Amino acid sequence: MRIRDDGRLVVNFRTEARFRGQFVSEHSSTDNRAMVMSAAHPELQLSLNLIRSEATYNNPEQKWSFVSDYAVSATAKLSLT
Repeated sequence: MRIRDDGRLVVNFRTEARFRGQFVSEHSSTDNRAMVMSAAHPELQLSLNLIRSEATYNNPEQKWSFVSDYAVSATAKLSLT
């Protein structure tokens, strides 16, 4: 985590799939989208970005990031491919 010059909180986190496949931001075969949300502040718009992904379907490590105006407890919901 870090605070940008404009005062917004940047959260980076890693995932490692425990299945053959990857987490994706969105997929054409479903309406599901990866998202970050705060139960305490549902009005917050938190944008989730996939920063890096290993080019494999065998337990790839992926790096994600989101930015918030506030320090919040948040939950990431990811889609599978």
